[in-house]
Amino acid sequence: MARPKPAASEGGHNQVLTLEDETGAFRAVRLSDGTEIAADLCIVAMGAQPNVEWLDGSGLDAGPGGLRCDVHCRAMSQDGTPHPFIFTAGDVALWPCPLYGGEEVSIGHWSNAVEQARIAASNMLAGADRLQIHSYLPTFWSNQARVTVKAVGHAGLADEVKVAQGALEEGRFVAIYGRQGKVVAAVSVDYGLYMEHYAYLVRTCAEFPPPSIFHNSVEDEPPEASA
Repeated sequence: MARPKPAASEGGHNQVLTLEDETGAFRAVRLSDGTEIAADLCIVAMGAQPNVEWLDGSGLDAGPGGLRCDVHCRAMSQDGTPHPFIFTAGDVALWPCPLYGGEEVSIGHWSNAVEQARIAASNMLAGADRLQIHSYLPTFWSNQARVTVKAVGHAGLADEVKVAQGALEEGRFVAIYGRQGKVVAAVSVDYGLYMEHYAYLVRTCAEFPPPSIFHNSVEDEPPEASA
């Protein structure tokens, strides 16, 4: 039995009620309006919702996206000014990322929480003229079904993507993501040897696509940077 979740359908707003099976194998999804959608595969995606309700009435700028803060991790007040004594870090923080022109992002990776907490703690003790900037580069990795996935940057901001190394057909590749002519992210699937190079391309806002885009074997060298 699946926990009900919002779902879109041709008839309007719906909810998933159950995942139907036959002799132990998934076969269909049943919606709240009685519709049954046959399928061979079901992908269940989980997310997180910031718990900010307890901040109601605090005067802080908190909402569905999280608690807004500035680049120094200071929580933002509803009047648009940073609070001098309240700092935020981790999943709940909605902050302007310098790497993306100050666009607000919320990063759920543990490595961001650690780095953001370090910056917040340092700034709690620093004077106003010695505040550090949180300029974390989003990174993560995961092993799924014996496949290693690594990522740098924020692929969700991209408006274009190209395969830089390897090939989709081989199941081993690096996809590089761009926005408005600049590299913003890269994702590798069983092809993580050069991810430090792609992280450099993101940090330096390198030209997208890089001068050389490869589609060959895993022995390829990565494309050169061009800032």
